[in-house]
Amino acid sequence: MTWGWSTYNCAKLPALANYQQAKEHYEKVIPIRGRSQVVKPLGEVRRFCWYRIEKLVDAVQSEAEPLGVYRDIYACTLHGEPYILFMPDDTIEVKAHKWQSPTLRHFLTYSLRAFGQVESFRGKWYFINKAGNSYLLSQKDKSLILKKDGEYYVPTNCEVEKKYKADRKAMNKILKRYKTFMDYGRTALSIDPKVTRLQPAKVGHGLDFGNVQLVSHYWRNGEVVTANRASLIRALDVFNASGDLNLAYELLLYVAYDAGHYSYRDMQATCQPISFDNRMKEVFKYYFRDEVFTSIEQPIGVAFFDANAKYFR
Repeated sequence: MTWGWSTYNCAKLPALANYQQAKEHYEKVIPIRGRSQVVKPLGEVRRFCWYRIEKLVDAVQSEAEPLGVYRDIYACTLHGEPYILFMPDDTIEVKAHKWQSPTLRHFLTYSLRAFGQVESFRGKWYFINKAGNSYLLSQKDKSLILKKDGEYYVPTNCEVEKKYKADRKAMNKILKRYKTFMDYGRTALSIDPKVTRLQPAKVGHGLDFGNVQLVSHYWRNGEVVTANRASLIRALDVFNASGDLNLAYELLLYVAYDAGHYSYRDMQATCQPISFDNRMKEVFKYYFRDEVFTSIEQPIGVAFFDANAKYFR
């Protein structure tokens, strides 16, 4: 409760509905005394001072306006980051591109409750207006611009979402291309699932056992994982052309070490054939995603979850 992530409005955040209300609220809030900067708590419970109402001065960027014209923007901030901005033209900018935490979601929901709320749909955040329509709140550096259309607020820059559908024929074609290595790996691990870790100097073709990561995880998706997958595919193409069993063995250990698990009790890494098979299919889906998946645009205003979207992040 102290940190504001409970399911009720412990800070008593106001439900500001438009620019005029935000301006009036800012002007009536008394700053906290003894601070080196102006701190105006957003809620009635002033000890929750990380929720603030702030006035931002922004230069007007328009060909119709002369230089030196400025506008006042009133922002609801959390830990100094503005997430809700009330504009003079009565549009409302909502951001959620930083760390999407329970604290941030409840902060947005209680601050926006005059005309909507924020809900998480299996990890995807949506702004839901009073009509019940859901609009994606992107975690990228992109804001949702809301404007009142009749009775409800709707976004003027809503992102069109896509759903990705796997093509079985395309996937089977890729599996057929690498069938020799897949059969070799499953057979070898069914005989002995123990995995010996190679020395980094022994592995060529751009593969490095010092950093074995082939599948992206929530906290470690990045260039290293993408580069490892590309190096593995190139090495597999070399094996297909040469039939070098020593190379196949090294690649098997590389994949198995990533797909298996390490037992501290036995001081040994092991990988079952099914784990190897699943990891290779995941690698193919990531690397050949443009061949395996087709994108289908979804209707705006409807929340949905797509398990295949992870291959395109």
